Amino acid sequence: MSPYNIKMQAWYPLGHGNIELFENEVLKSTAKKYNKSVSQVILRWHIEEGIIPIPKSTSITHIKENFEVFDFSLDENDMTKIRALDKEVGSHNPDNLSIGETLLKAYKIHD
Repeated sequence: MSPYNIKMQAWYPLGHGNIELFENEVLKSTAKKYNKSVSQVILRWHIEEGIIPIPKSTSITHIKENFEVFDFSLDENDMTKIRALDKEVGSHNPDNLSIGETLLKAYKIHD
């Protein structure tokens, strides 16, 4: 948790529709376990990591599915397996707030 209570946002949390992501066996088996889609598992993982996912969709079906992520929780084993998929692209680590902290100090928007 940030000392400034900063929450990270995940823009394109579904990887810009990267097909490889949706074919990942860890994500597919996790989705099957919870009777959810891979997209729902990914969005739920972000939420449980304390990251605010901002998915984009123009499909009413997908928009509805994106909201149906609050009726289940991933167990710690599944969270760990999904964390292990990290390819270190981007800066999704919620503990990596150096840029935010630098901006806070530069603009003095806190005490």
